[in-house]
Amino acid sequence: MRGRLSSLAGAIGRAATPGVVPAHGPPIDDPAAVLARYEAHRRARIRQVEEALRERPDADARELLDVVYPEPLPDRVRRAALLSVEALVHHVQGR
Repeated sequence: MRGRLSSLAGAIGRAATPGVVPAHGPPIDDPAAVLARYEAHRRARIRQVEEALRERPDADARELLDVVYPEPLPDRVRRAALLSVEALVHHVQGR
């Protein structure tokens, strides 16, 4: 996770390109803004996990899943969300 955040910060600094055409999805006119939103979203998720772990220090990722994602998740994305929460727990706990 630390590597991902560092990578995002570096990419934002280099994203002076006027536009990007990703492998999937629509063209991106302002890559720096998109990367900054993604970084802000990651940092918000980290804060959610930090707060959840303060309230439930012995909780595992499965127990935190519904705290971090309170809206019902479709079965097709639940596993990916769990893996994301596991990575965030490891990041917050410094592992």
